[in-house]
Amino acid sequence: MLFPAPDESFGIRKNGHLSEFFFGMKIAFRSADAAVSRRLGSILMLKNRIVFTAAFVVLLSMLASSIVFSQASPSSTENEGFKVGDTANGFVIDLTNNAVAAPEYAEDGFAKEALITVKTINGQSRKGAVLLTEDGSQAESFAQAVARAFASAAEKNGSTAKRLWKVNWQAIFSESDASEVAVNKIRAILRAVSYSKDTVLFVENASVFSQENALFGDVVGREIRKAVSQNSLQVVTVATSVQYKNDIVLDGEINSRFSAITLEESSAKNDPFVGKKISPDLRAIVDASDPNELVKIIVQTDDVRNQDLQVAISNNQARVIAVMPNLNMMEIEIAAGMVDLIANSPRAQHLSLNQKVYGKQWGWPTASEPVVGHVVKTTGANDSRENWGVDYYGDGIGIAVLDSGISDSHKMFMGQSSRVPNRVVFNKDFTGQNTTDDLFGHGTHVAGIAAGTDRYSDDFKPYVGLAENAHLLDMRILDDRGMGTVSAALQALDLVYQKRVEHNIRVVNLSFGAPAVESYINDPMCRAVRKLVDRGVVVVVAAGNNGKTDDGNKVYGLIHSPGNEPSAITVGASNTFLTDRRSDDVVTTFSSRGPTRSYWVDDNDVRHYDNVVKPDLVAPGNKLISAQSAYASLADEDPTITVSLNHTSERLMRLSGTSMAAPVVSGTVALMLQAKPNLTPNMVKMLLQYTAQPLSGYNHLEQGAGQLNVEGAISLTDQIRSEMGSGSRLNSPMLTTCSVYGCYPPIPVQKIAGEYFSWSQGITVNNGWVKGNQLIEKYQKIYDLGMLMSDGMLMSDGMLMSDGMLMSDGMLMSDGMLMSDGGTISDGNLFLDFSSQIDHSGVSDGSVFGDGMLMSDGMLMSDGMLMSDQTRAANTRLARMVLIMGDQ
Repeated sequence: MLFPAPDESFGIRKNGHLSEFFFGMKIAFRSADAAVSRRLGSILMLKNRIVFTAAFVVLLSMLASSIVFSQASPSSTENEGFKVGDTANGFVIDLTNNAVAAPEYAEDGFAKEALITVKTINGQSRKGAVLLTEDGSQAESFAQAVARAFASAAEKNGSTAKRLWKVNWQAIFSESDASEVAVNKIRAILRAVSYSKDTVLFVENASVFSQENALFGDVVGREIRKAVSQNSLQVVTVATSVQYKNDIVLDGEINSRFSAITLEESSAKNDPFVGKKISPDLRAIVDASDPNELVKIIVQTDDVRNQDLQVAISNNQARVIAVMPNLNMMEIEIAAGMVDLIANSPRAQHLSLNQKVYGKQWGWPTASEPVVGHVVKTTGANDSRENWGVDYYGDGIGIAVLDSGISDSHKMFMGQSSRVPNRVVFNKDFTGQNTTDDLFGHGTHVAGIAAGTDRYSDDFKPYVGLAENAHLLDMRILDDRGMGTVSAALQALDLVYQKRVEHNIRVVNLSFGAPAVESYINDPMCRAVRKLVDRGVVVVVAAGNNGKTDDGNKVYGLIHSPGNEPSAITVGASNTFLTDRRSDDVVTTFSSRGPTRSYWVDDNDVRHYDNVVKPDLVAPGNKLISAQSAYASLADEDPTITVSLNHTSERLMRLSGTSMAAPVVSGTVALMLQAKPNLTPNMVKMLLQYTAQPLSGYNHLEQGAGQLNVEGAISLTDQIRSEMGSGSRLNSPMLTTCSVYGCYPPIPVQKIAGEYFSWSQGITVNNGWVKGNQLIEKYQKIYDLGMLMSDGMLMSDGMLMSDGMLMSDGMLMSDGMLMSDGGTISDGNLFLDFSSQIDHSGVSDGSVFGDGMLMSDGMLMSDGMLMSDQTRAANTRLARMVLIMGDQ
């Protein structure tokens, strides 16, 4: 037996030296199975081919201080032709030591998967991990990433951390004169690894477990399976989904001893839900409704095609309305009394109410007109082209606009040539009205701000969009009244996920919102956004227009969903007063403020609020003029919003709201991604925030990092190394101005319209503010795909502590939310102490924030939208007027 119980006599103490161990196994080696010798003898004849084949099995072993090969004293005691010292020195490679000794050569790809692997290995169940890839390749890169993760842990925890080793198969075969000697060397290594509870084996390909393995037959595979099933051995391996199913899932000895890790996405296992399965607003409706009353809900699962889930839905007389397979979500209609029965299904991971979403964020015309090219001038977009010689117009970048539709006949969406006459390349209706015409007018206006052109007429020059050459995808989710549903939004996001490669969709604009009731962890729209961001798509979301109550008082805590999602770029609105200079710019009174007040409920009915700092930044959003749809009901209701009465394909209108601010940022992002296609969404957010202008007298919860600075963002983007992107090594120099002599970052001061201002030089993360040059000088692992900007950060007493793997040292965190003095925001006064933010229960409902009130549960949002407990506003007249009038 290869793995006897510890009390069997093999001449070794658990903490003894390996020399004693191998000496004690002498007799066992001599009793090697003759069948193994014959099988291995034939294989040795092909050893050179085997050594270099891609399917060659590589084992990684991890030894704690109790049994370490390097501690085994070289011995002249030979065991069937090999020396113990030779095993220590040549037959095993210490990947963890190599990662520490030569970090510049370590592969830091698969950072997220490596972290998940380490968490799996260290779990109480001591399971192994299987990385699922499309072709089962990339094992070496994955092994290096895991080695780096263990090396980082070793630096922190010393001898208590695991160590990662790799068996040198080439050395074993080349130094073995007989097949029995080779197999005994392998058995010795496996036995040593099995004895140590801090040891892990890495198997390059899961086929080692196969009964028909070409390398060892089923002998070694059977021995490894036995050790794994007895919980004496942990294995990390790589497999295709088919291999995983055939060689592990269907193997009853070991299938319960592994967790699957997917590259495609962190599934619910790695992005878990929290609290109760049923969302708070759905729970309230179910409890208050007649059991027979039908309700439409969103079901989130790990597999929408799962037969057990389909049976549960059918047995409870539910009707499937829509399926979003890429998001693993579906909309169903079911009797209120049956909702709990669906929740009891193990495959139903979370149930949410299919809420209404709103895009009615518009304004009243004024007599004043903007100067030529106001938006592109006041944001610095023109300056970036004139001063820096960069000529970016969003070429090749796809922007998906989820809104009320895009009137693609409007001349603002002309293509660059007769071969491409229109830049709206895709239209799809999700409202059920069976038309892609923009019957409301909101979406066409939004699309014009992001990507409108003056190619057709000079009359459009004052109102040109940011990314004139980007192509647009029209996802119509709002009807002729500017209303839609969460289900429609999810169906559109699912289609964006499906078509993102085909149309190079790199930006999604969401100028709508729903009540942010559920925590972003569970909220279906937030999870859909997070999945897109994890695949490299930047999602820009309007913050909402609920910055003040009906009686005009400033309020906090009414950020919309999915603007409460940390991975999204959430945009508030600034008022430029239609001047290009920025010294008079302010945050609009109507722009929604943070912190986010979405929450989850634990089993004791205690609410846990997210309290995420939002918005991320602000952009011009007051009285902006852009394209008017030929069918806009907005213009029919109030003809005075139309500012140009030319042909219907040339008309313009004026609207206000964070809905208008969001596409200003979306267009900017398209320019950045044209300049540097490898930028991840988190890198984009960092660059936008780092270069933003803090507006004097406003705090983080009102303006995030500050007002959009297009020239600064583009000029800094242009200095990012082209190869920088997800998987780059921690602390890799990011700027082209970095060399062996150090980095020379750009001067963080901007000149726009003749005035100078400072950059913010920082980023917001969950509950705090982090600043430092290393944000742009050195690559941070929090910029990787699949990461949130706050991942790996622990904040305490104003100090920022990284986990040693995701963030560089030397960056600072403030003591809380700050009020800007107009310079860098970190120079301002403390607005909200960090301690009250980090404790999610510490910011109480209705608590006074000096100049405003935090919205409590049951407070209302404008336009009749409901907040938290679904109570309706008694009077939304003033709130509606804010949307109509904008700020003066």
